[in-house]
Amino acid sequence: MNSDSFFLFGASVPTLVLHMAPFVVVFVVGFIYVILRRLSVIQRMSLNAGIYGNVIVVLAGTYSIVLGFAIIVVWGFHGKQIEVQSKEVSALENIESLSRSFPIQIRREIQDDILTYVNLVQDVEWPLLDEGGQSEQAADVLRALLHVYTDMPGKERYSTIISQSLRDYNDVTHNRRLRIASSYYRVDTKLWLVLIIGGIVIVLQSFFLDVKSGLFHWWLITVQTMVISLAISLVYELDHPYSGVVKIEPNQFSRILTGMQDLRH
Repeated sequence: MNSDSFFLFGASVPTLVLHMAPFVVVFVVGFIYVILRRLSVIQRMSLNAGIYGNVIVVLAGTYSIVLGFAIIVVWGFHGKQIEVQSKEVSALENIESLSRSFPIQIRREIQDDILTYVNLVQDVEWPLLDEGGQSEQAADVLRALLHVYTDMPGKERYSTIISQSLRDYNDVTHNRRLRIASSYYRVDTKLWLVLIIGGIVIVLQSFFLDVKSGLFHWWLITVQTMVISLAISLVYELDHPYSGVVKIEPNQFSRILTGMQDLRH
């Protein structure tokens, strides 16, 4: 998928459109309010602020809980992806560190495989993650790294180091699987419908509050619309951890490259 687009209900949405959407929504809602006010539609349909106000409070409170729950869930999921990346990188660093105990030829082979894998993850696999994709080349390099240990001559001499290296290798493959599998997860369509339809209902019912000052009423509606729109936009961006403004970058993998390049100089 192009990094300049998202997916909503399976359809591609350009990033610029997504970022402009809250402001467009606010403008449209504000414009509609002005038109309805000038036509005296709102004045004729205004409801008693007492009973109706209590209904709004209940609905708005319920909607706020659902919206807050969605933000907490996707934010936690976003943080989990960063943690998975950290564990994968730490395991690779442990493998590289242990490789220094092997003869120079084997050590170079292990380090070359790690460097190749990290480069493939950064340059090839990372852009594919937003669609749940992966790099087969990266998987092949991991298999080649495993064969370095299983086919190592005289490996009995290094049995302890090899055992620890294989445990770290298992951590790498496990966290890579988690990273790839998690890229499939998305907020359920039903929850999206609740957030979007609920937001529309909350805004629309605010149109018919009995507020004497037209300017204050307009301000109230536009601020409410902006808050709801930005919150939904935040949920959407956090729900796509590998694209967009708040996307997770493979920065921790860069740390390995820097460390190993310094080591080789």
